[in-house]
Amino acid sequence: MSKKLTKEELKHDPIAEGIERFINNLLHFKPTEKQKKVGGVIIAVLVLLGIYYYSTRPRYNSQAQLMLIQSASLLYGMNPQDSNAVQIESLLKDIIKRYNGTVSAKRALYYLGVYYFKMKQYDKAEEYFNNFLAHGVKDPLLVSSSLAHLGSIYVAKGDMEKAYASLIEASKKAPLKTMKAFYLYRAAKIKEREKDYSNAYALLKKIKKEFPEFLLERPGDIDKEIEILKNLMEVNKG
Repeated sequence: MSKKLTKEELKHDPIAEGIERFINNLLHFKPTEKQKKVGGVIIAVLVLLGIYYYSTRPRYNSQAQLMLIQSASLLYGMNPQDSNAVQIESLLKDIIKRYNGTVSAKRALYYLGVYYFKMKQYDKAEEYFNNFLAHGVKDPLLVSSSLAHLGSIYVAKGDMEKAYASLIEASKKAPLKTMKAFYLYRAAKIKEREKDYSNAYALLKKIKKEFPEFLLERPGDIDKEIEILKNLMEVNKG
């Protein structure tokens, strides 16, 4: 077990300093127009910022946390065709094996879920996200993101009911308004896709009322979408 660091030692902690440099790079990251429209880049940055926040709490194993930060930073820039993709998977599994029982090992389950999701191996991704959630890690950023990823997996599998439920739960667990609104919006689009216009309409109205600062990075705005759904509801009434 690593010794407790003093305040003086923390001032010169190379791990903390490395994290701060990494976060500084993130804050100056400029997403492409395509990334802005998808909106997921916002969530990715918030999740990575969450690693920094939680890693400044008392450390159980500094080396495990450093390995986790390294693998997470590589993961979010990873393309499935990248030659280092297998190395990222190996690094995360190494954290789980070598530091079993630590918070970092539990969080590595989440990042393996992300890894397999990016590789489109949805069954494995679902398994790791559920495994992470079962461990009860008190990290609302990763918990809500896990639920949102599960929502995407269920969409890919054609189970819209489970996808909708996961996204609603993700919105409830999310610690930030931006995330809450984003997950609710995704849930609304599922209902719209199923032609359940009344529930989609209700969700968009909820977003407009509770999260007025939420902006859609796409043509049009939420008011226009609400109006379209309102017209569709009238048409359905006949």
